Amino acid sequence: MKRSYGHCRRCTEIPSSELQPQAARPITRPVESTAETPDQRAARRVRIGTRLILYPLALGLIALLWHQQHGSSAKGNVADVVHWKGITSQGQPIQVSTSGVVLTYLDTTVIEPCSEGGDFTFRWFPGEGRFAQHGETVRAEHTYSGIDDLTRLPYVARMRLEAQVGARAVGAVYGEATLTTTDGAVRCSSGPVTFALSR
Repeated sequence: MKRSYGHCRRCTEIPSSELQPQAARPITRPVESTAETPDQRAARRVRIGTRLILYPLALGLIALLWHQQHGSSAKGNVADVVHWKGITSQGQPIQVSTSGVVLTYLDTTVIEPCSEGGDFTFRWFPGEGRFAQHGETVRAEHTYSGIDDLTRLPYVARMRLEAQVGARAVGAVYGEATLTTTDGAVRCSSGPVTFALSR
């Protein structure tokens, strides 16, 4: 006996043989050839090589342009740079440059009296970024070695700076050196060489 459900007008019973689960049939697609010709392989390698070179180069150029556009906060703007000139307590010229309150340049000559009676003269001009600065307080300490131009003796020189930079640049430079002679070591020391510079 046929049964109909709901309001279906043409409903028929599905034979039980059709309700049995059927095995899944694999979906088949036409297989494309994956073999590359030597020319295609060479062209693909050129494209990959070009990307490996150009993409990092483009990123580097973007970073460089961004850095030039925005600049480094520690360096400040060129308009902020102030050049100071004056004379130290030894009567030697001293030049200092600041960007805002950041010390960026120092150039002076320090005379160090030596234990044997002579003098050791050292011109000190540490490069930018060689200063340790916290607020307006600046410190630097560097050691150098070489051959003295006048005596041709080997030396080791230690230079030190302690300064305050703000409305004025004030501080002291200290120099100590040891020269090696045939008679032994000769020690030289400047003591505090002070300076006070105004804009």
